[in-house]
Amino acid sequence: MGSNKLVKILVPIITAVICIADLAVGGLLIYNAVKDSSKKLEKEKERIEAEYRELGEDNIDPETGKTIITKNLLAKDYKKFYAARKSGSALFKSVVLIGGIAVAVIAITLSASDMVMGISKGRGIKLRSIISVVILIPVLIGGSIVFRKLIARNMPPEPGQETIKLYQINVVNRKTEEKVTTDSDGDTHTSTVYYLILDDNGSTRSHEVPSNIYDDAERPGVYLLSQAEGENKVFDVTIYYSGEYVWTE
Repeated sequence: MGSNKLVKILVPIITAVICIADLAVGGLLIYNAVKDSSKKLEKEKERIEAEYRELGEDNIDPETGKTIITKNLLAKDYKKFYAARKSGSALFKSVVLIGGIAVAVIAITLSASDMVMGISKGRGIKLRSIISVVILIPVLIGGSIVFRKLIARNMPPEPGQETIKLYQINVVNRKTEEKVTTDSDGDTHTSTVYYLILDDNGSTRSHEVPSNIYDDAERPGVYLLSQAEGENKVFDVTIYYSGEYVWTE
């Protein structure tokens, strides 16, 4: 009897400690992953900028003082765009992996706890405890494969494989919208969607853009929008304000 009482007291405590420690370690690993990802991205952007400076390109228009948008400048900005997307994808993979391992550890801990408690009460090992752990493995593997395919599908073409096109647009305003989605578990998630309001021959239309382009189009006016095409996908890359940049080709 004494040992059974001790099991009833210790097992829940040990289970809680393991689960809390698991979440704490997972959170720390994610924090470090985010920090390391940010540092690596900044270094990569600095390398790309240094590579461009080595070209010694003089692309300042002597008449207007504006920066001339050259093919090398477009290629440099696309490399930075690609580096950011690649960094974000790698970070997302790391977070999913860490989260998956944390969930697996908690599931195994809870199942083991259930087994021990069952044995202490003379019930034996419940089949459901074993099945839940066994099922978890293919679920995590399948989820990992699906995530990798989704990430690959949303990645832009590698630098050198893209086609860059410039489009003149007239930005009259900006707006954001909160988008609410519901996942398979019924949980709701809110994200911000960014739009530029464009003058299209006297009428206006909304064009969804990434947050960096939204931030760069902070004032109304004429801009040059850089888009990359490749692998049957189109990506908005950068926006250039006509008061500071000029396209001559």
